Amino acid sequence: MSFFACMADGKKDSSIQEAVIAGNPILEAFGNAKTIRNNNSSRFGRFMQLDVNKTGGILLGKVQCFLLEKSRIVGQSQNERTYHIFYQLLKGATAEQRSKYYLQSSYKYISNNDMESSVPGIDDVKEFGVLKEAFKKMRFTDKEVDEIFKCISSVLLIGEIEIGKHEFNGIPDAARIENSDVLTKISYLLQLDEKDLKNALLEKVINSPSEQNEIHSNYKQSEAIIIRDSFAKALYINIFEWLIKKLNQIICPEKNITKFIAILDIFGFEVFKTNSLEQFFINITNEMLQKNFVDIVFHRESILYKEEGISFSEITWTTNKPIIDLLTAKSLSIISCLEDVCMAPGGDDHRFVHQCNTQLASNSYYSKSKIGGGSNFIVTHTIGDIQYCADNFTSKNRDLLRFEVVSVLKASKSPVVKDAFSTTEVVKGKIGKNQLISSTFLTQLNNLMKIINETEAHFIRCLKPNEIQAPLHYTPSKVLVQLHSLSIFEALQLRNLGYSYRRPFNEFLLQFKYLAISVEAPDLVEPKAIIIAIMQKYKIGKSDYQIGKTMVFVKKSSVKELVVQQREILSAWSSVVVLLESMYKVYQFEEAFKPKIKNLIRLQAHARAYCARQ
Repeated sequence: MSFFACMADGKKDSSIQEAVIAGNPILEAFGNAKTIRNNNSSRFGRFMQLDVNKTGGILLGKVQCFLLEKSRIVGQSQNERTYHIFYQLLKGATAEQRSKYYLQSSYKYISNNDMESSVPGIDDVKEFGVLKEAFKKMRFTDKEVDEIFKCISSVLLIGEIEIGKHEFNGIPDAARIENSDVLTKISYLLQLDEKDLKNALLEKVINSPSEQNEIHSNYKQSEAIIIRDSFAKALYINIFEWLIKKLNQIICPEKNITKFIAILDIFGFEVFKTNSLEQFFINITNEMLQKNFVDIVFHRESILYKEEGISFSEITWTTNKPIIDLLTAKSLSIISCLEDVCMAPGGDDHRFVHQCNTQLASNSYYSKSKIGGGSNFIVTHTIGDIQYCADNFTSKNRDLLRFEVVSVLKASKSPVVKDAFSTTEVVKGKIGKNQLISSTFLTQLNNLMKIINETEAHFIRCLKPNEIQAPLHYTPSKVLVQLHSLSIFEALQLRNLGYSYRRPFNEFLLQFKYLAISVEAPDLVEPKAIIIAIMQKYKIGKSDYQIGKTMVFVKKSSVKELVVQQREILSAWSSVVVLLESMYKVYQFEEAFKPKIKNLIRLQAHARAYCARQ
């Protein structure tokens, strides 16, 4: 993006370009975190569209983000951190800001309360300064930045709300808030009505069977904890999406981008010692992207060859569609089992695993786990077998944002909070499958794949060479497995067997027009005939190219030979070009000099007269 945002002289061209670049540290601060394998891991997918000017510079831009990892907000695995912004604010805030935002030295939402944890290569205090400068370049007002930091502090404070229990209205474990002072701070920071917020966290409202009256009852302690954590995650994610909306308003103020260069930066397959719902969703995403890669590189390639009537050596490849069906099919899949259990009364993780083991036992890509079979299951992914631990699958997937909480947030007097939740819609008193996290995830994923399938895609396949985050260190067995599982060997084989260069006839002749000039066949007017004449003249073997119905297909080595031949033709004319260039420069100089001759003659006359008088 920095390259595209620079003109030929290396200077930034406009405020839009500055905002495009400034958006990067903001998105990384709010969307990146330290994991056990990457100190600056993107925990969301980013699709960046750039309308690049032909003469250099960025005219417009647009950012779309997908699948931000929600669970990291309220807890992290061992030796991992939550999102960078929390550490940047807590370490970089001034004494005045610490008091203003009610910042503490420890929080329950931050694992091990390790506020002073340092990450190699990341200076949180310095990055906080970069973040504030980026906000200025994106034209955020001081008031907006202040509101953003209040929201970040509020997310952490929500985790400090202690949900206790007591007997109330016949409920033995009815929820109650034990530390109302924390609720007061949150209400002040977010400019909410404290009483309404308390009721939203503790009291549920359902419609009567006739839907004419409302029935009020208290949440149980376990239910209120889920509501509290859902509140924190919703606040953070909506602020993240609000930042993206603000960025797009700046870098894409006029219209939607129809022609663009785009970059998709998204997480790869994840395999940890314990793989939970987050890894399950991430690996589904990668299976979808893998299918897209296979479809483009192999399936579309073979279709193109057949449509053009080109013969080529058949190559076989593997498709991962059966794996995707196991994971996401509406009729019967792991996702469908998960959603059914989540919607059923009393559905829990063990029931989910039991249902998968029963209904998916015949699927060759699914198997029971030999260890902890009641909680674990195994999926044979493209990259190999991955064991998932289903503990908390159902609770995470039921991470529901209640209507009452949304209503309180929409009534906020903070313009940032109010705007961030302005489009959030939750049906009162009803919970459907479309409100589950899995449903939201699949909707976002399908939207992403729709965009990708509408573009001309190119791929950078990233391999992880080692587990120690060290440069120039390769574990051969690890690399080899990835080369196989990501279909890279098959793609290389296709490149060797097929024709890497393919162009419509007119484009080929435009590129090699100087070779066409040298063809001694003035009667050849058909593009196909001219191309054949070029190939014959420059001795390109028949096995190195084929002529289709509308396109010419050439192997890579032969294309290089044609380029060399064209350069030799052009170099033979270099002396003539230099002569003509110098003659033209003389002509330009003479034409520029002619209007000045009259004045020069007059100046000479005065000079001679002066010399004569002297």
